Amino acid sequence: MTADQIFVGSIAIVLSIVTTIAALGYLPAAFELGVAKRIQQRYGQRGAARFYWLVSALLFALGLVILCDVRPSFAVPEAEREQMIAGDSDGESQ
Repeated sequence: MTADQIFVGSIAIVLSIVTTIAALGYLPAAFELGVAKRIQQRYGQRGAARFYWLVSALLFALGLVILCDVRPSFAVPEAEREQMIAGDSDGESQ
């Protein structure tokens, strides 16, 4: 795991904590943001809080996935990719 992954995963988890605080109602300025204000006008305060709960859960899951170094099978880190390329060019032609 690289320092970049730790940084991005940590930021995602911190943002999930902030959105959880907003969903609980302790950050009333969050409901003045554009998307939240439109959701609040259409679905009420409870709908906007649910929106923040959903964003919080997604950010937390994203942070965990990044910190656990989970990636799709087709995504290869650059260091491993360079090793694979170097291994292919060692004269192993068929």
